Amino acid sequence: MDFPRAISLALIQAVTEFLPVSSSAHLILLPTLAGWQDQGLAFDVTVHLGTLCAVVFHYRAGLIRALSRPDRPSTDRTLLAFAAVATLPALIFGGVFADDVGQHLRTPSVI
Repeated sequence: MDFPRAISLALIQAVTEFLPVSSSAHLILLPTLAGWQDQGLAFDVTVHLGTLCAVVFHYRAGLIRALSRPDRPSTDRTLLAFAAVATLPALIFGGVFADDVGQHLRTPSVI
């Protein structure tokens, strides 16, 4: 994939991630509409990882507070625990159905 396409897709991810629309769908629809070759699941995961890094950076103070004093209850630690528990179904589903997702669910017809 060339650099301008990678930047275009990364910008689509950045702009649509926090809107009430599917940023993952946009990563599939833009190449389809533009006639580009599918960038693949690895690229999609990479731009989602970039979003995760931005979110962690934004909430770093709360994360540091939550992890620095494990002996004291805190709202930050409760939110961190909720986020970890909420992530488990996606990890399990992704691990079990990774091949199916890559082959069947990343298509414009499904979106």
